[in-house]
Amino acid sequence: MIDLPPPRDLPPHRHSRMRAAIVTAVDEPPRRRWVAPLATATGLTAAVAVAVWIVPTERAAPVGTATQPGITTTSTPLTNAPSSGFPGLSSEQVRAMERGCALSALGSDATPSTPGISDTPETVRLRNLLDDDAGRLALIVGNGLMVHCDVDAGGHYNGGFASFGSGRDDEPGAVTLDLATSSAGERALGRRGARVVAGRVLDDRIARVTVASDGRSADAVVANGTYLVRFVYPVDWAPTGLADVRVTAYDADGAVVASVIT
Repeated sequence: MIDLPPPRDLPPHRHSRMRAAIVTAVDEPPRRRWVAPLATATGLTAAVAVAVWIVPTERAAPVGTATQPGITTTSTPLTNAPSSGFPGLSSEQVRAMERGCALSALGSDATPSTPGISDTPETVRLRNLLDDDAGRLALIVGNGLMVHCDVDAGGHYNGGFASFGSGRDDEPGAVTLDLATSSAGERALGRRGARVVAGRVLDDRIARVTVASDGRSADAVVANGTYLVRFVYPVDWAPTGLADVRVTAYDADGAVVASVIT
């Protein structure tokens, strides 16, 4: 369940092209550098409209609030690691995760043999990974798409995606807010509720990213030009209405580089 406005309908040919492009991308060999444009709202998960401020002098405040402490996810920082460089995962495991998450996000009718239409497809690669109380969460990025994906121990994938294509003329700032999605818990399945927030880190000065939403704050995992955080809730939790999200990026000295809010 997503507590954002419903995604806009796309023309049939546009959705088919997005499906084909991402499947083509997971079959492409890795490129040396990943570059992507600013977010627009489309796809199965709605990307959010944001405002950006550059604030060079503000200092970082402690993460957390008086009523809700900060949340720490258990993940080793993987900044600048290639897709095959995630600790504890082989290149084959990473590639399987990339393919499985991409195909899951596109739906059951997509297959690895779905033809691509892009002349110069960008690669879709694993850029971030975290483990928390709800399990393992992967972030697959490329071809103008950002896929968030639950990965269980049995190798099953459950993904959704947002688009950050070139639908706007303005340039992205130092940090972007490309994806914010919530899912209700399911007591019968023992599945906990969750809110996932992710985006791109586009400034080399950024050493830390915090995310605040629904009265909770957490340090995001920053890796490979992205950040990723998941707020975990009880099994009987369900999102109620649109939750504000604030993303703050800091440099190594604790000075605020940029803030993004919904």
